[in-house]
Amino acid sequence: MILLDTDHLSTLKYPDKDRYTDLVARMNLSADQDFAITVISVEEQFRGWMAAIARERQVRQQVRGYREMAGLFDFLGGWTIAPFDDQAADEFKRLRARGPHRQHGPEDRHDRPGQ
Repeated sequence: MILLDTDHLSTLKYPDKDRYTDLVARMNLSADQDFAITVISVEEQFRGWMAAIARERQVRQQVRGYREMAGLFDFLGGWTIAPFDDQAADEFKRLRARGPHRQHGPEDRHDRPGQ
């Protein structure tokens, strides 16, 4: 399973953007076609639209944010959503201890023998 992050999810939500075509092409080349997202990405998507709505003082300016947030329900319904459980929390803590913004490589795939 390949977990996509929030940036990937945002890209896939808007197929009319150039980045969408590039990402889908890379996903299609992957030997592993089991893609999923995390509940954290779901939270970040909703939090982003809630913040956009809250910034707008004019009701008409809030319409787009509400429309986008409502559209997330349909969009997210097609995804497998990985939970943030105790095991995920422990892994997050382990990766955080290694330092910020490090590229993750094969050595981080300790749960898959031979990888």
